[in-house]
Amino acid sequence: MTDMRMSTDDDLIMLGHDVFKLMDSCGLPLEIITEQCREKDMYFNVYEFIVSAYKSKNYSIDRLKVILKECVVKNEFQEKLIDRFVDHVYLKEVPAL
Repeated sequence: MTDMRMSTDDDLIMLGHDVFKLMDSCGLPLEIITEQCREKDMYFNVYEFIVSAYKSKNYSIDRLKVILKECVVKNEFQEKLIDRFVDHVYLKEVPAL
């Protein structure tokens, strides 16, 4: 697995595809991953995570939205953002990472 963190100012951001691999391949619940990230003031690239889920073909658009909303979303704005990201990836052409 590649280096899972990249530094931007004071924040650490995990690569979305690596977080997806931890959840999908290793069976680590996304809830645990996001909880650990919050405790360490870390984040992960949700868009990359969504693209990885799409490419895996293991998650329907509705299932992925439920997973992300249960574990990532804290407010209405974030919920709408997740909907837009997932819709963009699943319903349109996926941009290269």
